Formats: sequence, structure tokens, C-alpha cells
Amino acid sequence: REFAVAAVGLILFVGLATTVCTRKPPHADETIDAEIAINLVQLGKPVAYAFSYSTPGELAPTAWPVYEYALAAWLWTWGVSRPAVVAFYISIVAIVSLLILATVRRSGLMPSPAARLTMAMAIPWLPAVVSVYSKSRYDAMGMLGLTIAAIALTIHRPWLRFGLLAEIGR
Repeated sequence: REFAVAAVGLILFVGLATTVCTRKPPHADETIDAEIAINLVQLGKPVAYAFSYSTPGELAPTAWPVYEYALAAWLWTWGVSRPAVVAFYISIVAIVSLLILATVRRSGLMPSPAARLTMAMAIPWLPAVVSVYSKSRYDAMGMLGLTIAAIALTIHRPWLRFGLLAEIGR
């Protein structure tokens, strides 16, 4: 039941935060970080024109290829638009909140469902987290990776736990 309440709250959060974040001018990181994925969807190749460390129109170096391909899949599904890009980042933050809720519940660190739910709903409003998604930076993917690693530590089967940790660390 607490996951359902958290999911509904976080869906509302995604809608509200997307509306608020698209009302301001885009941050430079938002343009640079989303460009490769947008070009992958529109041109069919991961090239960059705004990225300062590559020749315009050539394959772009990227620190997070998983992020670029995940964003490209999102944009292919929802269409290429600024609200779609912003909603992607904010949705990752919402998923991170749900995974942290699951991690804390599985580990038994917080026995109170009300405390767990409060924590999960408060995470997206933390100043550092707001900074990540308001600038549409790919840092949310790092948060997702760390959260998956944390939930992997609560898995009791060693082969599954180590396999998941090895895959995340790859």
C-alpha cells in the first residue's frame, strides 16, 4: 500500500516539477546533455553540434552512454521536446525515490511505514536533488545506479547480489 501511495505522489510530483522546470530558460547542461540523444532520434546517429570537445557533426564523446541511449528511447516514445527531456530526468528522480523506499523496507532500517513514505516523498525536494533535475543534468543516472547498488545489497542470494553489483559496476 505504501508503494501505491508513493507512486501516486511521485507521479503528481513529475507533472508539477516538469511544468515548473520548463518555465525557465534551459540550462547549458540541459542542451549539451540532451543533444546526442536528440540527434540519435532525429538523425539516427549519436552526433553533437553543441558539445565543445568534438568536431560538429562527428560522433560525440559521452561520459554516460547508458544515459544517452535511455534518453533516446524516452524521446522516441514521447517525442522530442523540452518537456519530454525534463520529464525524463524528473522521472528518474521519482524512480530513485521508489527504489530507496524499497531498499529501506527490505533492509528493515525503518520499521515505520509512515517514516519510510515520508522519506521517499521528501527525497525529490532535497536541495541537491532539485539542483540535479532543475538543470537537467545526467547526474540522476548516477543516483539511479547507486540506488540499484544499495537495493542489490539487500538481496539474500549471493549469486544474484554479486551479479547485479557486477553489472552496475560495468
